[in-house]
Amino acid sequence: MVRPIAFLKVMITPVRGTAFWSLTFFANIWVLFSATLLWLLENETNSKLLSFWDALWWSFCTVSTVGYGDIVPITSWGRVLGVVTMLVGAAFFASFTALFAQAFLSSELTRLGGLEKRELDEIKRLEEEIQKLERQLKR
Repeated sequence: MVRPIAFLKVMITPVRGTAFWSLTFFANIWVLFSATLLWLLENETNSKLLSFWDALWWSFCTVSTVGYGDIVPITSWGRVLGVVTMLVGAAFFASFTALFAQAFLSSELTRLGGLEKRELDEIKRLEEEIQKLERQLKR
């Protein structure tokens, strides 16, 4: 059973690390970069791109792999940018998933390590008790 407080502690762990913030920073930089590149490549040819905000919307939708389809690249280079943005977005999400999975696993391994120590201590105590009983039987 998952306890809510323990679950929240595990979920906050990756957010406190530098890897999470570095990944978030680079993901946002990529969104801005791909939006700027799309705007430069297609602002004169794509009738759906009315402003830079449309390019930014496209970039967020594409990097998050949602892809609403309301704005699509129409030039070859714009489509190449779209494919690269999709792949980069999938990589970012996989990396975020790995960070949170590591937090869950390390928490569970720590918990299991504590159980193992208690079990070893109990085995040691029982062995000592058996030795004590054997000595008493020999008398």
